[in-house]
Amino acid sequence: MKSENTQIIRTAVLCVALALVSNGYAQEQFSLEGQPGALFDGESDVPTTGVLNGIKYVVINGHAIAQGDIVLGKVFADGRITSTTRGLGQSQLVDRWPDGVVPYQFDESITAVSKQRSIEAIQHWKDRTGIQFVERSDDNAAQYEDYVNFEPSAGCASWVGRIGQQQAVWVSDNCTTGSIIHEIGHAIGLFHEHTRPDRDDFITVNWDNIVEGKSFNFDVLNAGIVQLGPYDYGSIMHYGDFFFSGNNQKTIVVPDNVRIGQRDALSEGDAESVNQMYQTDLALTTNVSTTENGVEVDIDVTNLGTMGANNLQIITTLGDAADWISISTNSGWECQAFGIELRCTRDTLAEQTQNKFTVLVNPNGAEPSELSARLVSNTRDTDNSNNTVNYDGELAAPVPQPEPTEELNENSTTGESSESKAPEVGEGKGDPASPAGGSSGGGAALWIAAFVWLARRQRNKA
Repeated sequence: MKSENTQIIRTAVLCVALALVSNGYAQEQFSLEGQPGALFDGESDVPTTGVLNGIKYVVINGHAIAQGDIVLGKVFADGRITSTTRGLGQSQLVDRWPDGVVPYQFDESITAVSKQRSIEAIQHWKDRTGIQFVERSDDNAAQYEDYVNFEPSAGCASWVGRIGQQQAVWVSDNCTTGSIIHEIGHAIGLFHEHTRPDRDDFITVNWDNIVEGKSFNFDVLNAGIVQLGPYDYGSIMHYGDFFFSGNNQKTIVVPDNVRIGQRDALSEGDAESVNQMYQTDLALTTNVSTTENGVEVDIDVTNLGTMGANNLQIITTLGDAADWISISTNSGWECQAFGIELRCTRDTLAEQTQNKFTVLVNPNGAEPSELSARLVSNTRDTDNSNNTVNYDGELAAPVPQPEPTEELNENSTTGESSESKAPEVGEGKGDPASPAGGSSGGGAALWIAAFVWLARRQRNKA
């Protein structure tokens, strides 16, 4: 009975604490309902407020919370915080998710409502940005040591950026899908829009209307941030007019007919900011070698940027009647023939990485100069001029694969692929303006694969 009473008291304390940071639109940041007790850590003598790296916070259930829903770390009685909070420095590349891929999983105790809304929020991000989300499972857990865990709580909160290992996105049944979209924005690396260094040029903060002791939630952030694009009133990361109001008067004043604090969907500015944050520079070069037994196409894809890319796709054609035969081993690409068109896909390509592989093809009379290729990616590319070979059309995002006419098999006689650190631009191989540095294929050894292909063709004709 004593433990039950203690739990009731703790739950009441939680509700009071959350009530102090909630008002107006803020109820979508910290709900008073949901799963009270999920954040309790048993500490009763921790400080109630503090400052970390210039950012003020309030302690709720032993966790340092900034601006209502940003988690800085767990606070102990001596004032220590477990997190290094490097996630609060989004100007640092290390704080972002490698290759723009966010692994996630759901806590076993999460409710069906919260899980469904989280799934909808994840899909919203996937549909509107170049960020990819991968559900973590027993099969791929070793591959994704850093991941987001959607956990039940009394409200909505998240760390900012990649912290390392398991990090929580806290949700409750009172968190709308839009609120969870907001929290995922934090996890990806976005801060609140109203804390930008230039915000006083666009909004007015009514300090006298803010709940006593909560004005730090409106502090401008200057250290360790990168400012992306113009000020965005419509951002899903922006506070509302009455956030943290202590007298039902506006805490933020904006120009007439301007809406702030929406929790419906990502604005164009939100999507653009994230795409810029994770952008990179991919480059494509090809080399065609003709032998008496067939034609091999060396394909060289280089990531010259400082961020990895995800969901890459190469579309290649050679004349009007090409037969694509095989691909070199260990390429990291999955290639399928769609009539005369070859489509090769790859999940990710790390920053500063060069990947080379070879494809065997029967051009059926086409000249090597007729080869056309283009590279697209889910990740924003800063320079599309080096993504094509003999292709004048528009570059679009990766397209869904229809049913292939043939799956290309790996063939050791087609050569062995290679992957290495990208050469510095200007060294030749890494220069997008330079041709690929030689063939990675098997040269004369292609006769075995060519023989297999010819035998197959004769058998099909029979």
